[in-house]
Amino acid sequence: MARANCEVRLNWLDLVEKMRLDFRSSRRGYVLELSRDLLGDYVLRRHWFGLNNRRGGMKQQVFVEEEDAMREVAKIERNRAKHGYQPISTPPPRG
Repeated sequence: MARANCEVRLNWLDLVEKMRLDFRSSRRGYVLELSRDLLGDYVLRRHWFGLNNRRGGMKQQVFVEEEDAMREVAKIERNRAKHGYQPISTPPPRG
């Protein structure tokens, strides 16, 4: 019997509901959250804030492809490290 050659590809966001990365510098905080919306698009939310003041902001980007979203996450991680931010470990989401 011939076996069909098929490829199964799992997206990491299919396995978890949301990815969250936290970064801190001596005076600032930065949070990245990547999740999927109801249409299946990848939504990247950035939130930045001062640790000792009320300054901050938010930006949201939508990506159709997971690779594009992950490329942007990697770019932001490099940029945060360049500006003196340290990653903060967060517990995995409950599910």
